[in-house]
Amino acid sequence: MTGEEMKIYLKQSGIPLATIAEGLGISPQNLNGKLKAKSLKTDFVAQIRAVIDSYASSLSTEMEGGVMDSDVYGSNNMAGQSSVDLALQRETEVLRKQNEFQQKLIETQQKQIATLLALASKNIINN
Repeated sequence: MTGEEMKIYLKQSGIPLATIAEGLGISPQNLNGKLKAKSLKTDFVAQIRAVIDSYASSLSTEMEGGVMDSDVYGSNNMAGQSSVDLALQRETEVLRKQNEFQQKLIETQQKQIATLLALASKNIINN
């Protein structure tokens, strides 16, 4: 995965870069610098993924707290129901973005494996 692809993904996820940088323990400027790379290291991508997962988990916990506090169960509170619907939409969007990210990660790893296999078979043929 390239740094530019990661930037686009992070922008689409709606998670502020400052939040990602904070989760990584680096400055936003340092994160921007790392995202200028033509190819991101797998461990760095995994670290970003862990931050995103943590962010999604805390968002989910916040939403569950909001649902429990809103007393929408057993009532006809339309405002409460709207907030539940909005929370579920946000969580669904976060999960979709995580899925897209994981798919891109899988594609990148498949390309790396194909390259390694090609190099290995070329090496075997030449020897």
